[in-house]
Amino acid sequence: MKKNLPKMMYETKYTLNSYQLMKLELKSLIARKIYYRLRPFKQRNKIINVGCGDKSFPNTDNIDFPIIKWWRKNYYGMDLRFKLPIRDETYSSVFCEHTLEHLSPSEVEFLLYEFLRILNTNGVLRIVVPTLDKYLNWIENEKLLKKFGFHDEAHAVWHLTQHYGHKSTWNFVSLRALLINIGFREIKLLKRGTGDSNLVLLENSEREWES
Repeated sequence: MKKNLPKMMYETKYTLNSYQLMKLELKSLIARKIYYRLRPFKQRNKIINVGCGDKSFPNTDNIDFPIIKWWRKNYYGMDLRFKLPIRDETYSSVFCEHTLEHLSPSEVEFLLYEFLRILNTNGVLRIVVPTLDKYLNWIENEKLLKKFGFHDEAHAVWHLTQHYGHKSTWNFVSLRALLINIGFREIKLLKRGTGDSNLVLLENSEREWES
């Protein structure tokens, strides 16, 4: 069969069939019912990196979906869709990069409430997401579309809304409104590497183009 779509659109790394989805949910259940009890979470640092993927930072507690990789140093598996096994007001800072878009809007709302719960008073939350605003700008500019590797407007929209298992789409306006309703304050839109918090050191420069 001749493949006519852009090469990227054939990637299935984050696309789950029924069997894989069942395995994922089983791992989540095992983690919440057994893993949490056998290996209770212990805070070791003042910063927690939520949705760390394969990259764990030193001097930072790193959590991501419970793939049960217990041998990984400085990593703990948690299902971000459920209550985090972390005490209230535990952290001074929460860092979350390119994670919210993998959750549904209601799951994001729940996770943000959890962030507020585990943060100390005057704690800092730094969120990085692929933003709708940049994609809208590219759609109106064919040169920018090509620059970032998109075949056409639909390809760009697919990348933002569906690629890598994306389940929600955000920009500053939508996130700010949700954060305010949840109880956060002093919400700012910042460029990569800027701000008063040392959380800027955790950001991935390779994701700046769409973040």
